[in-house]
Amino acid sequence: AADRAIEIAPDHHAGFTLRGRIRIEEDRVDEGLADLRQGVDLAGTEMSARLELAYSLWKLGRNNEAAGEYEKVLRYNPDSPSALNNLGAIYGQQGRLLDAIPLFRHLLELSDDADAAHNLANCYFYSDRMDEALAAYQRVLEIDPENTYAPHGLAETYEKLGDETMAKESFEKAVTAYDRYLAAAGADSLMLGLRAVCAAKLGRERESIANIQEAVGLAPNSGDILFNAAQVYALAGRRDEALTNIRLAIQAGYPRQEFERDLAFVDYRNDPEFRSVLETAAVP
Repeated sequence: AADRAIEIAPDHHAGFTLRGRIRIEEDRVDEGLADLRQGVDLAGTEMSARLELAYSLWKLGRNNEAAGEYEKVLRYNPDSPSALNNLGAIYGQQGRLLDAIPLFRHLLELSDDADAAHNLANCYFYSDRMDEALAAYQRVLEIDPENTYAPHGLAETYEKLGDETMAKESFEKAVTAYDRYLAAAGADSLMLGLRAVCAAKLGRERESIANIQEAVGLAPNSGDILFNAAQVYALAGRRDEALTNIRLAIQAGYPRQEFERDLAFVDYRNDPEFRSVLETAAVP
């Protein structure tokens, strides 16, 4: 169908953009990107083709190229919601939090976007701007009261601020939110891993261990899940298993610095073996 569209309208971008997406789905990446770039050339200042190219590059892990394409979109359309949100997410992945924050703030000025509010909250959290993170997580729940992730973010923020009562209340709400998601969607490694951490923070060791073991079984090579496993075992006082999972998470590509900042590892910070694992764990 895409080939036929190109035959009918060889000077229009739509057929090339569609065929490019199909070829990438078929793992014909070079051909797919060539089609997407042809679509961009034909589209001129109409940005839909460039947005497709940017998104495909991002999903392929080619973040620098994707960022460049999203930046071009914003030169033509500075209010593009998908460009603002996705470029902000890429900047966040690259650690460029100060570049990401204005994009999410601008998007929130344009509309009540729960994803943008959540991304903004995360940027504030990882920039250690906890009061602003708290306000942003609360805004997520104002926009989307059933949001799955925001209660967990609130809980971690209250914990960082030293408000144990509100942290406990929010961790309980986070468990409920993850249970609601899991009941609807079935077993999900990401949700199980996050639920495990919240249960561990509440002292519910047996269920947190069961959750994390199931999550690791579903995604044994995920850096995110292995990080959660390290958190759960550290909170349970199971030092050897915590250190093993710290090493595995780093080897899977999880950022070393997150182990330094996460409160689950506060009692490990002066532990020589913990320091050795952080310094020596090899990344493939």
